Amino acid sequence: MVSILRRMSGYLDAIRGLPAPTVRQTERFVDFVAHAHSWYKHLPVWPPGLPFTFFLDPNSGRDLVHLPGGDSGYVDRTDESKAFHYTWIPTAEYRSRFGHWQYHADAGPGLLVGSTGRGWTDLNSRAVVLSEEGDWVSVPPPYAAECPLTGLVHKRFNMIFALDRFRDAHAAFVAGGSDADRLRYTPLLRALEREQVGRSAELDAFLDAERARLRDAMRDTLMRVREAVDRIPRA
Repeated sequence: MVSILRRMSGYLDAIRGLPAPTVRQTERFVDFVAHAHSWYKHLPVWPPGLPFTFFLDPNSGRDLVHLPGGDSGYVDRTDESKAFHYTWIPTAEYRSRFGHWQYHADAGPGLLVGSTGRGWTDLNSRAVVLSEEGDWVSVPPPYAAECPLTGLVHKRFNMIFALDRFRDAHAAFVAGGSDADRLRYTPLLRALEREQVGRSAELDAFLDAERARLRDAMRDTLMRVREAVDRIPRA
């Protein structure tokens, strides 16, 4: 119990002075996360998908740098020549667009840029924050909340990935998926049964509806976190 209280106290101290993200910033962050990676390559299209964790981070929009001597810390993104990924955004612009929103998912490619001699810029997400004292603090609920997402959250869809890369997830869904999920996924299951590689009006309508459902679920999760943060007593 003591360790839980310390963890919560440490995290609350780290975010207490942060401005709450606006509704507009939250909407933008939903779109950002939906296309932060080629999720159709990295997430199964089949429920339940994989959990994404959402929370506020005092170092959102900054780069974590690991120095050769062993020290680590965050630096602002300012030099566009150092943009190594299409989601790279200068820190000031990130904060303007998304506030202090952050997410973590055990999916997507790992990104470390640099060298042993000069140090590494670590672009991987994590469900911890760095306090002003230099301690890594985990994010406790309700200030972190999970939302399961599938590869269909991304605007692109590839039938080959649905069939081959996530064959085990497909088999598990067919064998044990809930009745509600199986009913909702009927157009995709029917297309697979027909070995239909191309798109159809029925399949496109399903993909659009499922993408909207996943984005709504993400938005609802973010708003729950925001409401919890709003209840934190201010110093």
